[in-house]
Amino acid sequence: MIFEEGASGATLDPMTLQLGASVAVVHVIEWLKNSAKIPWITAHTATLNVWLAAAAAFLTTIGVTLVVNGSFWSGGDISFHVPPGQILITNAVRFIVQLGAQKAYYKVAVHTR
Repeated sequence: MIFEEGASGATLDPMTLQLGASVAVVHVIEWLKNSAKIPWITAHTATLNVWLAAAAAFLTTIGVTLVVNGSFWSGGDISFHVPPGQILITNAVRFIVQLGAQKAYYKVAVHTR
């Protein structure tokens, strides 16, 4: 099932989100490697690319969010929301799945060119 019914209506299935994020992250990293504006990320910086992919997988799965209440003009609060431990453990597993999906997609769709 692609959509699940949540409290606020239909939401995407977590696996669909994982796969979609994997594809997007791989293409963003490829774009960065080919960009002349960021010369320190290239196809020859394999270690940096692995760390960049891991950081992207971590940020897309761990569940820590930035919450902004208010606006620049009226003032407000900026805070980080950290989910409970059980959710962090679940999201750590999703991180591993996300990183694996990125590597698999890269090898199948991008690296073969």
